Amino acid sequence: SHIPDPCVRLVLSGNGPEREHLEALAEKKGVRDRITFPGWVAEQELMRHIQSADIFVLPAWRTDLTSVLLLEALVFATPVIVPSDTALAWVAGKSALHFRDGDARDLARAITELIASSALRVELSKGAVEGLQEL
Repeated sequence: SHIPDPCVRLVLSGNGPEREHLEALAEKKGVRDRITFPGWVAEQELMRHIQSADIFVLPAWRTDLTSVLLLEALVFATPVIVPSDTALAWVAGKSALHFRDGDARDLARAITELIASSALRVELSKGAVEGLQEL
């Protein structure tokens, strides 16, 4: 229901149909000051966000497709969270934590798990490098 650590900051890019709702929800939950909604960003800016992130969540918009963004996050060795039972999960393999697609509580579990464990973040970063070598 809330971001567990006051040091946690969220960058939520894109201009999808849920943006206004998410901004209002962030305000209602009292976490608006920790969430940035930059809207649609150019590729260069998106790469800076991914490279500087401690965690990157990549939702699936189609379960049968993968994304270059996943590979770019893995190149930066950024710990990634992707929906299970998708092409993203298949490509990421053990280089990412998985959550049940469409299950906000399971996504929150994965995020909380990564926030709480620097060892897991390091493990996923190392797994990203190894996974890319296999690809």
